[in-house]
Amino acid sequence: MFQEQPRENNTELWHKVFENEIDYIQSRQDFLNNCTDRIRLIKKALHNPTERGTALRLIEYLNLEERQSLFDDLVDLASVSHSDIELCRKAILSFPKTWILTNIEKSAEPLLQDGTDEEYRRLLELYLEIDWELTQRLALRALHHEDPDIREAGEDFQNYLNNRPRTLAAIRTFHEHSGNRVIEETLSYSCHPAFRFPRPPVSPAPFVSLSSLYHRSMPRDAVKTEFTYFTSTAVTH
Repeated sequence: MFQEQPRENNTELWHKVFENEIDYIQSRQDFLNNCTDRIRLIKKALHNPTERGTALRLIEYLNLEERQSLFDDLVDLASVSHSDIELCRKAILSFPKTWILTNIEKSAEPLLQDGTDEEYRRLLELYLEIDWELTQRLALRALHHEDPDIREAGEDFQNYLNNRPRTLAAIRTFHEHSGNRVIEETLSYSCHPAFRFPRPPVSPAPFVSLSSLYHRSMPRDAVKTEFTYFTSTAVTH
């Protein structure tokens, strides 16, 4: 329980946050405008866990050519679990989709050659956000791998790809019956392969994005549990 602070202390704390934010913006702009070796420094910071988050947040301010020079590093970071993995995926998804599809498999190949189910699962999660055919190719590759853990990863994602149309139809049927409109974003996250497909929901629940419920870096054993659908807040016709 927070102890109640005098109002002047609260105001002082807020002004510190505000002033530090302004200082950061000015420092960031100074770095971007005046640093003559910024790509090398950002690249180095991406592989330092204490500086990685700051580097990932700077990437959106780089031009496309500069970001492309960091693409292999970003794919590498997206292939393992860490606290900044969502920032890393966001940076990758900021590239034009056609460019991603042309380049990502080449960047991922060295990681997959000696990879474990960790690399396969993290990349499959990323691929789901990019393109379903891309995901299908990697899932099929995993299904034919000699490592049983990698085959299991491929099976999980292949089942998701195969069952998604039926899943969406079941959710739509439920909502049509209850007189609610389904928000499309809800449908796209309703049955992630890390979860076992559960029974139909009893009643609609407020929409909660999967990213806020399921940390993608959780161990495989921790996420293979039954969960109920999270759908959008009911919108009556």
